[in-house]
Amino acid sequence: MTTQLSKLSLTILLLVMLVVSSLQLQKNRIQEARPSLAPPLSSIPKPLINMLMLGHIRLYEHFVYLWLIQYLIPDEGVPLEPAPILLRKSVNALKLLPPSEPLYLLACYVQAFRYKQAEVCQEILIKGMAAIPESWKIPMTLGYIWAFLIGDQQTGGHYYAVAAEVKGAPTFLESLAKKLKSKEQIPSKDIQKSFEQIFGPNSNESPERK
Repeated sequence: MTTQLSKLSLTILLLVMLVVSSLQLQKNRIQEARPSLAPPLSSIPKPLINMLMLGHIRLYEHFVYLWLIQYLIPDEGVPLEPAPILLRKSVNALKLLPPSEPLYLLACYVQAFRYKQAEVCQEILIKGMAAIPESWKIPMTLGYIWAFLIGDQQTGGHYYAVAAEVKGAPTFLESLAKKLKSKEQIPSKDIQKSFEQIFGPNSNESPERK
């Protein structure tokens, strides 16, 4: 009788293990089929990530940079992902506030010029200003987006003024901020100058929305 119960218990245990294994395998397949919208560990608080990394949070921030950059600049022949998915990935990665100025600028550039959705740069660049308060390029980019792509000179002037107050900012930002706030006509050469100051002179995108 005891032997029969032992065999029954063993059989039940094996069946349970098979069911659990099957469910886990199915879950793994579903997760593999579903695109990842956020870097691993990004759902937990940053201080806890720092603890898990034994105080080497910079290593994780470098990982986040590489994770997002693969989607912002895909390999040759690989198309950009749909705008809503790429925006979701960008926001999920940048909420961790990695201290990489080029990453925020690139995420905004892709949305504004490749997808023609300049307005979503606000969410991206505000995070950048919080992560890197010593950056004048990030608020300047917000000023450019608002003034010359969205068409709101007052808001654009505000962010140009914010950028002008950052140490090391170009001197022309202050005067440009005043012109925008007073709704003066800005010459094309000044708009081009701003664009090249932010994104570089070799960009093949038009600095003004058509």
